[in-house]
Amino acid sequence: MSTTARGSDFEKYVFSYLEEELKAGRLFYQPKWSAIYHQKPYYSRDRRSSIVFDIAIEITFPGMKIPSALCLIECKDHNRKIQVDDVEAFFMKIQQIAPAAAKGIIVSRSSFQPAALEFAKSKRIGILRFPQRKWELARSMTARYAASFAATEEEIRKAFTEEKHEIPGPDCVCNVGDKFTYSLYDFIGAITSDVLGNARDWDVFVDSTLPALAAADTDGARWITICESADARRLEAREGVQTAMGSARYAQLALVWLEWLSGLPSREPPEEAADTSLRAYAQKLARASGMRQVTVPVRRRLRLQPVYHLVFLTRSEYGIWVFADALGKARQDWLKATGTLDDDSGPQLALPGLSKSDDMQYLIHTEKSRAQKIVEDNLRNLAQPGIQPFKLVNHASAVFGDAYGIATDATVFAAVLALEQSGKLVTVQKGNRIRDRIVRPA
Repeated sequence: MSTTARGSDFEKYVFSYLEEELKAGRLFYQPKWSAIYHQKPYYSRDRRSSIVFDIAIEITFPGMKIPSALCLIECKDHNRKIQVDDVEAFFMKIQQIAPAAAKGIIVSRSSFQPAALEFAKSKRIGILRFPQRKWELARSMTARYAASFAATEEEIRKAFTEEKHEIPGPDCVCNVGDKFTYSLYDFIGAITSDVLGNARDWDVFVDSTLPALAAADTDGARWITICESADARRLEAREGVQTAMGSARYAQLALVWLEWLSGLPSREPPEEAADTSLRAYAQKLARASGMRQVTVPVRRRLRLQPVYHLVFLTRSEYGIWVFADALGKARQDWLKATGTLDDDSGPQLALPGLSKSDDMQYLIHTEKSRAQKIVEDNLRNLAQPGIQPFKLVNHASAVFGDAYGIATDATVFAAVLALEQSGKLVTVQKGNRIRDRIVRPA
């Protein structure tokens, strides 16, 4: 069989394979919004002509005239390793078509040069290999269930770089970025959601992980270069999100989403009057008892009206602080346990390409970041020039402020560290807990 004929047969095999997976709902994309094509042309302004891709999967959400997302696939059945030039050429084709909205995958029967793998990783190009020449459609193994198959990441790597390396069980191995898997479902999901997910990961790493590591090191200065480098990578990731959000596809998708959202009936009527009455009653209790009060709404789901309100009364700022930390931690646990932005029977509000649990994780991170900014502002207001050193717990209400119920001890610690690093605050005495720390203006 000629090389051309063999390559054509391989394309047909891959197309048939992906088509069946897509129709069965095992390819991450919703079948009702997706279409798969073989040898479809896409216009390139640079060439002023069309580029034909072996396989294309288009995801078009309701009301959209153009695809919201595009997955372009190139199939290769060579007698040699896939070289870095092959991956670079494929990447340049994608850039000419839709650099913001398109995701690329190379499917191969042969192995890859290490440099080809590294370039694919740097450009977030997915690679998928069928090590066996004999075509066996073990579909269940490449769907969700493959994640439980027992093998190390090193074994999967070898399947990409060693021509004769065989792994019993799955019919293909997949890689995108740092993710190595047998699961085609997880693989496609990782490719689809990588832009926002990458930016979110860098935000968490720069805002939370690195400051904590630097604070734990006796020589915090040596982390400055690392922090600057990480922040530069975060800015690159954010630019990727901005590019995607600036595309025509995103604009049209946003308009369709807003139109759909405006047509939704109100879940429950507002209960502002009841809320106002309850808070007034809590304040009355506080005055009568000579205590401080905190009122917290308790909901079954994020957007539902409160089932009841928890009223906490205490005579000390210490009690206010301890309850604030407990509430903040409980809220994070509650959001994680809830797991979605809406209840199971309500409308689906997850962003395209992301699971609703991803949306919830992003919400948790966003709340933490905003709470830290609020606490930082509160501490700056407390630590005005000329103010004597003060213990944080003695000013619990002022420290937490509008972040009460969201901020935790960890939030206050991060805020204090940020102000110290910016030269706005000085620690006089650390204490056993952050609430016991004594600080003064710089």
